[in-house]
Amino acid sequence: MDVLALSSLLGFYKQKHYHFLSVLISHSISQLKEGMDEFFKPIDSLYLSKHYSSKYRLMIQLLQRDGIVRVDRRYSNYEGSSFPMSYALSEEYIEEIRDGNIEVVVLDNKPLVKNTAKWREGTLKLQQEKALAEGEDSVPYKWIQ
Repeated sequence: MDVLALSSLLGFYKQKHYHFLSVLISHSISQLKEGMDEFFKPIDSLYLSKHYSSKYRLMIQLLQRDGIVRVDRRYSNYEGSSFPMSYALSEEYIEEIRDGNIEVVVLDNKPLVKNTAKWREGTLKLQQEKALAEGEDSVPYKWIQ
């Protein structure tokens, strides 16, 4: 998948670009494995700003402009509850994933790696709390990439 060569992002922001795309690629792979076809992943602005700085909107706009990412801008349901915007790879790149055309990219931006690790820990804690609140016998203990 030569998605990385298509983007207009350079230098430091390329690391953030790679990470954002890896989130969407991972989500797309899991959807394909489960036989699902909902490729839009809701990602809230707090997560985006924490991981990609306040300029995350520009990063996403460039990815959208280059035809790499699609954006679903719906913010609420019929009851008025707020939801984050959702993001997905373009259909072209989902087909690339289906065909197995994926490359591994190593992130070396230390703040980004550190923030990602914190987010994973927070996600695991929320999963554990939810499982306990629902009375489940077992709770997740490890984040699986």
